[in-house]
Amino acid sequence: MIKKNCSKELGHTIIMAIFLVATMVSCSTLGEPNNNERNDPKEVVVTSGTSNITECSATVYAYANPSEALSSTWKMGIVYSTEEDPSLNNGTTATSKELDSNNMYSVSLYNLSSETTYYYKAFVLDGEIYRYGKVKSFTTKGVSAIVETIAATDLSSLKATLNGKLTVNSSESLPVSVWFLYSSSPVSSLEDIENKGIKCSATLQKDGTFSSKPISLSPGAYYYVACASVNGQRFNGQLVPFAVEDFDVKVRTDNPSEVGLRTATLNGHLDVSNGESLSKSVWFLYSSSASTLSALKSSGAKASSSLSSDGTFAETVSYLSINTKYYYVACAKVNDREVFGEVKTFTTGDFSATVTTSATTNISFTSATLNGQLAVTNGEELSKSAWFLYSPSASTLADLKRFGKEIGKIYGTPHESGSFNGGSFDASLADLDFGTKYYYVACARVDDLEVFGEVRSFTTIDFSATASTSDATNITVASATLNGCLTTSNVELDKSVWFLYSSSVSTLTGLKNSGEKALSAISSNGSYKASINNLEYGTTYYYVACAKVNDREVFGEVKSFTTIDFKAKVSDSGATSITFTSVMLYGDLSTSNIKLDKSVWFIYGTTASTLADLRCYGETIPATLSSSGSFKASINNLDFGTTYYYVACAKVNDREVFGSVKSFTTAGPTNGEIIDMGLRVKWASCNLGANTPDAYGSYYAWGETTPKSIYEWSTYALCNGTDNRLTKYNNSSSYGPVVDNKITLELSDDVARINCGDKWRMPTEADFTELKDNCEWSYASKSGHGGYIVKASNGNCIFLPAAGYLNKSSYEVGSQGRYWSSSLYKGDPSRARYLSFGSDHIYTYRGPRCLGFSVRPVKE
Repeated sequence: MIKKNCSKELGHTIIMAIFLVATMVSCSTLGEPNNNERNDPKEVVVTSGTSNITECSATVYAYANPSEALSSTWKMGIVYSTEEDPSLNNGTTATSKELDSNNMYSVSLYNLSSETTYYYKAFVLDGEIYRYGKVKSFTTKGVSAIVETIAATDLSSLKATLNGKLTVNSSESLPVSVWFLYSSSPVSSLEDIENKGIKCSATLQKDGTFSSKPISLSPGAYYYVACASVNGQRFNGQLVPFAVEDFDVKVRTDNPSEVGLRTATLNGHLDVSNGESLSKSVWFLYSSSASTLSALKSSGAKASSSLSSDGTFAETVSYLSINTKYYYVACAKVNDREVFGEVKTFTTGDFSATVTTSATTNISFTSATLNGQLAVTNGEELSKSAWFLYSPSASTLADLKRFGKEIGKIYGTPHESGSFNGGSFDASLADLDFGTKYYYVACARVDDLEVFGEVRSFTTIDFSATASTSDATNITVASATLNGCLTTSNVELDKSVWFLYSSSVSTLTGLKNSGEKALSAISSNGSYKASINNLEYGTTYYYVACAKVNDREVFGEVKSFTTIDFKAKVSDSGATSITFTSVMLYGDLSTSNIKLDKSVWFIYGTTASTLADLRCYGETIPATLSSSGSFKASINNLDFGTTYYYVACAKVNDREVFGSVKSFTTAGPTNGEIIDMGLRVKWASCNLGANTPDAYGSYYAWGETTPKSIYEWSTYALCNGTDNRLTKYNNSSSYGPVVDNKITLELSDDVARINCGDKWRMPTEADFTELKDNCEWSYASKSGHGGYIVKASNGNCIFLPAAGYLNKSSYEVGSQGRYWSSSLYKGDPSRARYLSFGSDHIYTYRGPRCLGFSVRPVKE
C-alpha cells in the first residue's frame, strides 16, 4: 500500500520543505517528451542518493509528494541504465511498494556489472503519465580476484590433467565461470593463446581449485592458461607449459589356423607401449587376387576382430573358394594411428566327388524307381544335392542335360550323414508310357561342382487290350441299353470304358468326332453297358464300345439299332355346358399299346378359325388325360354371345398330334329389339344411343332429352343454375319457387319416348325393382365391356353394360352401372331414382338429376 502522510505538525513540515528546496532540482523528462512523459513545474518526485553499493548491487532512494493532486492508483519507482540518459527504451525499471514517514522510498538493484557506472532517476506513474526526477549516478565496486595456473598432472600417452585456482576477495556471492585455453603451437603471450588456443571447460571446486582433461591430444609440447570470469569481469593466470608423451605400436600377421575347404582362421598380434588407456581396434584384410598391402587396403575384404588382453586377435573367414590361394594382413588402429603387419598367404583345401548311375528297380507299366550313388572325399562339410535326368528320346548326356526332365532332387548339409542314406539316392517315376524305353542319368552337385554318372536305360512293361461291341438290348421308343466287353492281359491296369453313339454318323471316325458319350463301369468279367434315353422314335442309331487301358484307347466295331415307332391320334368329343362365359371341351387320344410320355391340351380363339392360326394366335389351356384316353378342360371368362374356334391337341413323346378345328358360341342376350322377360314391361336389348347390347350408348341428365359434354347444375335444363332453384318436378319450396308436385317424368321429358316413339318410355323405380327381384344376374363381358347378363325365368335375357356416368368427365366406366328411372326422389326433389350395380351390389338409389346416366328403354 502507498502511504500518503500529511504531517499535522506545522514546524516539521516547514523544516522538511526547506530541506527539499535546498536539495531538489526541477524534474526532467525521459528522452523525447510524448503523451506519457512530460515535465511538471511542481516537484512531485525527487531523485535522491544511494547506499550499500557492492560489486553487483546497490540501493537507490527517492522522494514522492502524494499531495500534489495524484490519483489513488499512482505508482513510483526507479529507471536505470549504463547510458547517461536512462529511459523506458534503454533502461530497466524497478518499482517500490510504499513510502516511509518522510515520503521517501527505496529500491534495491541486483545483478549489476562490477566496476560499472549506472545512471538512474526516480519516477511517478499517475494513470498513463510519467513524472521524473533528476538523473543521478553511482559506480559499482570492482572485483578483486586472482587466477593461478598450476602445473599439469597425470601426464601420459596422449593425455594430461590441466589445473588452476581462483581466489575472490568479496563478501558477495558473485557469478563465476572457469576454463582453460591450451595450444600445441608456440605462444608467448595471453593474446597469442586467446587467438590460437582451444577452450576446455572446467568446474570450480569449493576450495577454489578447478581442473580439466582435454581429449584427442597428440604427443608433443603444449602451453595452457587458467581463466575465470567473476561477475562478468575476466581474470587470467600465467602461461604454463606441459608435454604429452608418445607411444609405440606394432602389429604382427601370424600364420592361419584351421584352414578348410571354405574357411580359415586368421591370426594377428598387437603390441602397444605406453598405450594402456588408448583406444584400440583390430581387423584383417584378405583377398584371393590382391597380393600387396596397398592392393589389400584398396580392394581386400575386411574381417573385424576382437583384441584379447595378451594382444592377440583372430577371426574365422567363411565362403572362401576351394583350392584357392589367399593373401591376408593383420591391421590395427590405436587412437587415430593405423598400423599393418606383413602380408601372408594360405591355400584352401580341395575335394573329389563321383556319382554312379545304378540299375532301375520296380519297373511297371507306368512307373519305375531310378537309383544312384554319390561318393565324396574330403568334403564332409560341403553342401550336396543329387537328382536324375530322364527322357524317352534323349539318349546322350548332352541331350539329357538339354531336354531331359529333372526329378528327385534332394539336398545334404554338413553333419547330416543320413541325407543320402550312406551316399545312395533314388527317385520314383510315375505316369510313364507303357512299353517304352527311357534313358536316364544320376546327377549330383557338391558345393559348386556338378558331376554326372553314365547314361543308362529301362523299358516299361507292355500289355494287350481289345474292346468288342455287343448287340443293343432293351430297345424302346426313346431308350436302349448298349453293351460291350473289354479283354486285357492278365495284369492290374487302369481301365475306363464308355460308348459313343449317334443317329447321324455311322463310322468310327465320325462317332469319335461328333458322337454322344455314355459313360459306363466295367464288371469283373470285362463286360460293361450303358442305358441311353431321350432318343428319337423310329430312328436308327450307330454306336461303338470304347475303352482306355492306362493311356491306350481301344475301340470295338460299329453297330446299330432302331428305336420303336408308334401311332397317335386325337379326336374332338364336342363342347358342352356352354354358358354366357364358360364351356367344357372334350377330346380323345388313342396311341399304340406301349408306354409313352403323353400330355394333352386345347387351343381356342375368336378370330383364328384354322389350325395354323390357332397355333399362332390362340390361347392354350391344359387338359386332364384319363386312363381311357379321354380328356377335358373347362374354360371360363369367355365373352357372351361370341363364337369360339378350338382344337384338341396332344404330345406323345416328342410327337405332336391335333384334332379337327371346331367351334361353339357362348350364350348371349336374346336377339331382337324388344325382349320379353315375362314381366309387366318388355325391355330394349340395347342402351339408348347404342347399336349392340355391349355398347355403352349415350348419357342423359334426368328429364333432358339430348346428350351433352358437361353434366352439372349450371348446364341442367330444369333449374336456374343450382339444385335449390328447380323449375320443374319440385315438391318443396326449399328447392325453388315453382312447386308442381310432379314425381314422375312427363312423356315430353322422357328421353326414351322422344327417341324411340310409340309406347317406349324410361323404366320406373318399380320396373327396376321387378327386374332385380325376378331375374338371375350374372357378371359377364364382351369386347372388353363388362356388365351383367340379366336372365328371366322364361329363358330370355338382356345385358346391362357397366357404362359408369358423366359429370365434367367420365367416372367408374367398366366397373359400375347407373341407369335412370323416371321416378323422382320424394325426400329431395333435386335427386331422382336410378338402378346402380357393381361387382359387389345391385340396388336402386337416388342421385343428382344433373348427372349423365345411361338409359335402358322399356315398352308397355
